[in-house]
Amino acid sequence: MTDTAPLSAGGGVATGAGPSGSARVRSKVRRAGLAVGCLIYAAAALGIGLDRQTTDKAGPATEVPALFAREALQARVWLALAAGDWAGAARQGEALVSRDPFNPAAPALLGAARASLGDAKGAEAAYRVARQMGWRDNLTQRYWLDRALERGDYTTASAHVDALLRQRPDLLSDRDLLDPLERSDQGQQALATRLVARPDWLIFYMADVWDTPRDILLIRAAVLGRAARLGVVGGCEPAGKIAFRLAQLGEAAVASQLWHEHCPAAGTGLVADGNFAAATFSPTISPFDWQFVSNSDVDTTFAPAPKDGGGGVGQWLTISTSAPFTRIVASQFIIVPAGAYRLSWASRGHTGADTPMVQASLDCAMNSDNWLPATLDSRSQRWQAEVTLGDTCAGKWLNFAVRPGVTAGAGVRGGDVSLGTVRLEPLAKP
Repeated sequence: MTDTAPLSAGGGVATGAGPSGSARVRSKVRRAGLAVGCLIYAAAALGIGLDRQTTDKAGPATEVPALFAREALQARVWLALAAGDWAGAARQGEALVSRDPFNPAAPALLGAARASLGDAKGAEAAYRVARQMGWRDNLTQRYWLDRALERGDYTTASAHVDALLRQRPDLLSDRDLLDPLERSDQGQQALATRLVARPDWLIFYMADVWDTPRDILLIRAAVLGRAARLGVVGGCEPAGKIAFRLAQLGEAAVASQLWHEHCPAAGTGLVADGNFAAATFSPTISPFDWQFVSNSDVDTTFAPAPKDGGGGVGQWLTISTSAPFTRIVASQFIIVPAGAYRLSWASRGHTGADTPMVQASLDCAMNSDNWLPATLDSRSQRWQAEVTLGDTCAGKWLNFAVRPGVTAGAGVRGGDVSLGTVRLEPLAKP
């Protein structure tokens, strides 16, 4: 068979076209026909009425505008398919191909009708013609997608899925379309490879998450992880949305890994953005961003990191306090395995001298006041605290607070203090 096989005559029912294949095609066509055919029908209603007038009454056929006549005929094919009138759809499809031979939807609709009748050879002949006319036709893409999946060609199958999603990102909710690829290792890798080109649907894949079931989000996270290993970076905002939703659903570890893979600002340390380089006081986009607290007696701002002690990298958080009690000013939710760690940070009073005004806690409670005993390392001039973490909770809250009544700098009680270059490192095993 060649791509020029005649379309105006039936191709004959292939003996290998089993009923299950025809039923599958019919199901897909009926769903597509109900959604798309009704739209075409609405747009072509006037044309159908005019077309009937030319057949029911004497008068020149030119009274029906050519465009309306073609649209009316195309609508009839869709409606026949949606109604399960496969033979009628095939007849109308052949008429549509004859009347509108350069319309890529014409051979595709004929192919759908033939496939529904079980005419596999005739359907393939029609779809070969449709494929030569471009890649935008939904039915054509789905037909060749199915053929690729039948022979286990996930690379080609992913190309057809990519073509469909570039036109309609809302198809991400179509499990018939995505499941064959997303639920196999080879399919996931093929989809991840498609994401290297950063198609527009990547943003929807990461951010359209609120009505997406948990198991599908875990699949997407796996695909996005593969994409990250191929160099794909989705960006902090979309990564934050899927990470936030995963964390809400109890998948904090998966969420954290995905966010670190796709948000460059998070950095590579156990504490995300320990230099506060991307930190802002705006609402957070992920559960793993820094969160800051300001109120009537504690004010927080940012200042460029000092070159001495801060290396001039990122920002330092500056805190002014008149509170009579300890106030949490900065928090971050982190995912770390159980073990022994060293937490360290730089903290200075308004004179630039190191100060013990800043306290830190690291445990399961969001607002924990289980402050860690810290000492000043004379060589690095950084405050350090050692902590052993268990596995009683999926994630830990890192809190920094300022306390009152402690000398800040040269004899000043309370007042201004700054915080920067936060690090968390595992302690070497003995």
